[in-house]
Amino acid sequence: MVLVLNLVGGAVLVAITAVEGALPVAAEESLVRLADEIAHKSAAATLARAVLAGALLTLLSYLLHGAGSTTGRVLVAFMVGFFVAIGPFDHVVVSALHLLYGVWLGGTVTYGDLAANIGLATVGNVVGGVVLMTLTHTAQVKGERSRSS
Repeated sequence: MVLVLNLVGGAVLVAITAVEGALPVAAEESLVRLADEIAHKSAAATLARAVLAGALLTLLSYLLHGAGSTTGRVLVAFMVGFFVAIGPFDHVVVSALHLLYGVWLGGTVTYGDLAANIGLATVGNVVGGVVLMTLTHTAQVKGERSRSS
């Protein structure tokens, strides 16, 4: 449900900002170029980038939980957000919204590209978040408990 509501809410914001003249022309051109790049990479690349995004965002949740102060939480969120922004990562919601710009601003992106990316990015985000981070973290905690017993 959270995924669906994030996509719907994001789509509303994309629709508002995609109104002609709402964004500078250079911003529209950049968004279309980015959407085209996302849509036309291989499925393996999308999946790999999604696994990395899932791992990073799950790491963020662990780091936020461990941060002892509001300042620490803000810094952790900024640092992980920075890596997500500069890295070649596919977070299902962020990539889907980029692709919507490509569809609605006249790029070469189709709704089929959007659906394929949502599917691959969702799988990759879950694998990165659950398998790479959560299961390994759980195994680590269980290992520490059995050593202390």
